[in-house]
Amino acid sequence: MITKKLLNMICGAFFALLCISELAAQPPPTSTANESVNAVIASNSGRERRLNGQNGYIGRAGLRPRQLVRVSLGFPVGLAGGSVAVLSPDGGAILPPLEALRIMPDGTVSFLFEPGAHHGLYRVFVEVVGQRHLLEFYVMDLENPGNNPPRLRIVD
Repeated sequence: MITKKLLNMICGAFFALLCISELAAQPPPTSTANESVNAVIASNSGRERRLNGQNGYIGRAGLRPRQLVRVSLGFPVGLAGGSVAVLSPDGGAILPPLEALRIMPDGTVSFLFEPGAHHGLYRVFVEVVGQRHLLEFYVMDLENPGNNPPRLRIVD
């Protein structure tokens, strides 16, 4: 299990290094269409946090260090069957393998995300048919709660 996580982290870091210069040279992610993308972030306990995206920004959710969550994104059903590119340049692991992500007939795509052990911001970029979207996770500083963004709750 640890070997698989380590391999996923190494692969993710390698992919991030390949793409980081491209990401740095581009403007902030915005959708090229008026379509919004919604997200449901679900913890292992079954609790959910719903985010309603606008203009390429899906939203932000609070997590514990290394907290594994299921991310379900909702796209227009007209994009069903299309591939989805997901990148986490700040670390963390995205499962299943990136090449396996496709939009289901109902317009959804799901993957697992596990941030790193350190508190702070973990961005996840999602690209579908030329549309770029940003989903943010903030790993809470449990020892110094005053360091966390105000009004941000952990998805437990």
